[in-house]
Amino acid sequence: MNVFRFGLLILLSAILGGFVATQLFNDSGSDLSEIKQTMIEIDARQNFIEQEFSNSEKALNQISDSLLTTEQSLEGFEISSVHSQENIDVLESAIEKTQDLISKVEQNYLNTNETINVLKNELGNIEGFNTDLHAVIDSVKASVVVIEVERGPARGGGTGFVIDSYGHIITNYHVIEGGNVIIVSTLSGDRLSAELIGTDPSNDLAVLRISSDLVTLTPVEFADSSKVLVGDDVFAIGNPFGEDFSVTAGIVSAVDRNTMSSFTNRQILNVIQTDAPINPGNSGGPLFNLAGNVIGVNTSISGPIRGNVGLGFAVPSNTVKRFLPEMKIGEKIKHPQLGITGRPLNSILTEENPDPVRGVLVIESVGAALQAGIIAEDIIIKFNNVEVKGFTDLAAKIDQHDVGDEVNITVLRGSKEIVIPVTFIAWQ
Repeated sequence: MNVFRFGLLILLSAILGGFVATQLFNDSGSDLSEIKQTMIEIDARQNFIEQEFSNSEKALNQISDSLLTTEQSLEGFEISSVHSQENIDVLESAIEKTQDLISKVEQNYLNTNETINVLKNELGNIEGFNTDLHAVIDSVKASVVVIEVERGPARGGGTGFVIDSYGHIITNYHVIEGGNVIIVSTLSGDRLSAELIGTDPSNDLAVLRISSDLVTLTPVEFADSSKVLVGDDVFAIGNPFGEDFSVTAGIVSAVDRNTMSSFTNRQILNVIQTDAPINPGNSGGPLFNLAGNVIGVNTSISGPIRGNVGLGFAVPSNTVKRFLPEMKIGEKIKHPQLGITGRPLNSILTEENPDPVRGVLVIESVGAALQAGIIAEDIIIKFNNVEVKGFTDLAAKIDQHDVGDEVNITVLRGSKEIVIPVTFIAWQ
């Protein structure tokens, strides 16, 4: 900057000198006072120019400082822009998360409202259920009867229910077995003599008949017991310990259970297990679903005491319907028998034995099995080409047939599979 100033001064001096020389040359006749006056003016102009130059230098310095500040501001702005973009990204991410949270809150709110509505509906259903159950019980209670049995000096009893307008009544065989006098009492208080029409001791069933001309009868409706599910609500009406027309309720605890007939030592298959209180006196009474239809006939209880422990069994309605026509006309009910004593063969799965033999190991063969050629130590593995999973499964398959039916039994004898035709005979 000083070099620039020095050069400018030299240039101005040269210009002024030339100007003076010119003046001297052109105005040689001018007097000295004019020359002095001119020199004074030149000095004044030179001072003015120097002052202006100084001001310009200051201005240039200010501009330079301003430019530096501007550059620094630009750098700061660039850095700030980067930070601002980062802040914007963070802010956008936070906004997205907030929107997600808002959506979740809204969804939770909707779910909560839906849950509240469901609970309200369930509460309404419960209240309606109670009301409906009262109505259902009232509609079927007149179908139930109390049964009293005289066996000489001994007396016993149980429960039954009306199945048609002709006066037929279903009950358990063990309720009336050995009885010489059977009395039926209705809800209205009528007492009538009943006649034993037909029995199925193997399923613990019996059919009685009263005179339909003497009383008004309200027959039950049977449900399809194959559609009964574990957890279904049920109720029973009976005469536990002589308490007439008592109602107890529970659920279906299990299906396809098996219990033993105490009269034939034959399994009663596919019985319904319930925790509805069943006590002595309930035997032969109906087990209803909530539609008021009979799903089973209460037949027995299981436990260490003579009373309810939440383990009751009912003969399924489909079994009743299957043998009812023969019982109503007094025919003897015959059940098919294979004629073996055996035990289930359920081998343990291991890496060395990934495909174990399953079926029934024959211990003793009699009757139809012996006649067909099944012998001890045979393993029954298939029934009509369907795998046999165990003894109960085999019994269920046999029970689906009638006396005289022919089936194919596949046995494993040693390492050889043999198919043996068997014709069922009546259970002895």
